[in-house]
Amino acid sequence: DITILEGMAATGLRSLRYAQELDDVGCVVANDLDPKAAEAIERNKAYNAECSPEMKGKIAKVIPENEGVGMVCMKHEKMFDVVDLDPYGSPSILLDSAVQAVQEGGMLLVTATDMAVLCGNNGEVAWSKYGAYPLRAKYCHEMAVRMLLQSIENAAIKYRRHIVPVISLSIDFYIRVFVRVYTSPIATKEAPCKL
Repeated sequence: DITILEGMAATGLRSLRYAQELDDVGCVVANDLDPKAAEAIERNKAYNAECSPEMKGKIAKVIPENEGVGMVCMKHEKMFDVVDLDPYGSPSILLDSAVQAVQEGGMLLVTATDMAVLCGNNGEVAWSKYGAYPLRAKYCHEMAVRMLLQSIENAAIKYRRHIVPVISLSIDFYIRVFVRVYTSPIATKEAPCKL
């Protein structure tokens, strides 16, 4: 069964959809640092169970957590098939722990909404968050995706892991990447060639 961590679940909408719409879901950990968010997730679980009794069993697989996402990832090393990070702003401080929480061959889904930084409006901030200096150019959205992928790869190689991009999206004011995470000391040595 698939195990999913939604790191910053807010009201749990995406977690509930994962549980209801995907087959073979074992559990969905809907985590948020805000205690009110965990309460909202419980209310939404109850509401969805009343609205759709046939989905009650699937909805029960959503487990609310109330911790920092980094701590949840560190407690559950290589436990999740899918780790979904969708913060407000930059995901950079969460990448180290997230790449450790993904099972071998599992997926890491990362969203970045700080496009002004990634597109070159403040190069120093981009350097401090992503380890890259963006240029202001027409191709800035593609460059932003590449910077985020490089940042995830750099987080992964510290733990002898590497990523394989599956799909990358640039939509309006954000980018979202889907990558598989694997452990291979040999492949980590090839990371500079992929950049």
